Amino acid sequence: MKKKLTLKGSYTIEASFLMPMILTVIVIIIYLTFFLHDRTVLNSAAYTAAMRGSQLTSGEDVYAVVEDSGKKLIKNRLLATKDVTTDVSVQKNKISVSYKGALKIPAGTLLCRYLTNGRDSLEVNAQAQADCINPVSLVRKMRVVEGYASDLTGQSSSTGGTEASSTPGADTPAQE
Repeated sequence: MKKKLTLKGSYTIEASFLMPMILTVIVIIIYLTFFLHDRTVLNSAAYTAAMRGSQLTSGEDVYAVVEDSGKKLIKNRLLATKDVTTDVSVQKNKISVSYKGALKIPAGTLLCRYLTNGRDSLEVNAQAQADCINPVSLVRKMRVVEGYASDLTGQSSSTGGTEASSTPGADTPAQE
């Protein structure tokens, strides 16, 4: 008496249903990672460009310097975002830099189209603002404040004050 060996195809059928779903989830996770990376790069570049522009003197072409700086900061650093546009706004006391780009999603993933309301790309936006400062006047104001503070405490300023301490033994530690 021989036993007849029979094989069932249930594993093959289950795998044929599960594999497309698993692969779709993996692709979605990879593209979300690309999205987060590119958004972080654009946020960092926008903030850095705005800060660089805020420290420029008024004689320079702030708009051109900020835009060139921003383009250099994102060049060859984005993984999947294409067609990035830069918008620079220079006002009297504020510089605003914003980026807008599109991250294309593969057309085969219908779930992605469902999640993005029928679009084939995700919008990647970044924006940063910085207040304009004049480094020379800021340093001068800080020295004035430091001078007032030293007058209140009775100590001489260590960053440019030429006055010697009027209290004898002020530089030596207190004796017990």
